[in-house]
Amino acid sequence: MEVALALTNPIVRSRGPRLAGGTLVPEPAPYREFASFYDRLMGDAMFPLVRRNFESLVRRYGLRFRSAADVACGTGTFVRYLCGLGAQVFGVDRSRSMLLRAIRKNRGNRAMFLLQDMRELLLPFRVDLITCHFDSMNYLLSHHDLALTLSRFCTNLSFGGHAIFDMVTDFAEEPKMGGKLQLLRPPAAYSVWLISWQPERLLRSVEMLNFIREGGGRYRLEREFHVQRQYPIGVVVRIARNCGLAVRGVHDAHSLALAGPQTYRAVYVVRKP
Repeated sequence: MEVALALTNPIVRSRGPRLAGGTLVPEPAPYREFASFYDRLMGDAMFPLVRRNFESLVRRYGLRFRSAADVACGTGTFVRYLCGLGAQVFGVDRSRSMLLRAIRKNRGNRAMFLLQDMRELLLPFRVDLITCHFDSMNYLLSHHDLALTLSRFCTNLSFGGHAIFDMVTDFAEEPKMGGKLQLLRPPAAYSVWLISWQPERLLRSVEMLNFIREGGGRYRLEREFHVQRQYPIGVVVRIARNCGLAVRGVHDAHSLALAGPQTYRAVYVVRKP
């Protein structure tokens, strides 16, 4: 079966991030241009670590699944992996550019791709497993939005099904004040990241200036604006429980030991009773 892009429940409302003054920041199609070199910097580059963590947690908690959804699936690397395990898989993302790349990457398998916001997740049927990687849920900037998402996870899971997701905590290794300039040089592009923090709100913002090579020594400038919120582990656990999910474990994403006060990125394993 060829993979398909399903426009069921498409994103029709802009919910762009708001700055401290309350001004709405136009949402410049997140990952529209970054999608072209995402795999070299994150998707494929980080897949070995994601796979190691996933397989370890599957063994530890004895997970069994025949169907799965990878939410914020990006370019579909993890979707392809799940398909290789024999599962019926849905890839869900709010970026059309990322999904188009995911479709090409998964051509020939049974994956189906849905253009949806995770806060409005609506799968064709309930699945045994939901995954969400690469701090994607840190893009949820309020407790309300996190609760909406976890409630949708619960609704779309079969009874006894599990969700595995990672999130950056409120323990940050990066500077808490001021800003940072970062230059990345993927093939045929330059990407300048202007990073700033709002520690009192646990917000981290990144303005991406992507210079895409067009030939003849010319570049096209595309701008993207990303905002993430850091979440204390206790807050995530409380919200998950309030949404009807049982928290089976919280682990440090680097060591896979149980998460502690200095865990920067946590991996959560939750279950629908």
